[in-house]
Amino acid sequence: CPGGATLKIDHASPVLPCPAHSSSSAGQSACICGEGYWGFARGNPASCKPCPRGQYCPGDGQAFNCPSGKVANAEQTGCVDAPRRPPRPQHCLAGYHRVADGSCQFNCPRGWVPNDTNDGCVGAS
Repeated sequence: CPGGATLKIDHASPVLPCPAHSSSSAGQSACICGEGYWGFARGNPASCKPCPRGQYCPGDGQAFNCPSGKVANAEQTGCVDAPRRPPRPQHCLAGYHRVADGSCQFNCPRGWVPNDTNDGCVGAS
């Protein structure tokens, strides 16, 4: 068959176009889902669905998880480096104190003041 078309399963039927988001190459008898889509790579017609969230679909009808430290690109056709989280400040700004989750919170409780490094509170004297 010419590229972009496929045969019916019984091979005696006329050539049919591949469904949306799939294609075939000359000589193939099945449609294959394109990049960003996954589904049955064999059979007629192919059933191509958008790539599952968080995975990538390279164009062979399959969906894969990205390796550690990588995330799927916007098109879900491959993996890219995961964004890095900005580092937390070592010290809180004046008037703030560090709380249990590591973030900085404005002002200390009544009767307390930020310590010298602004990463905790000490009793007011």
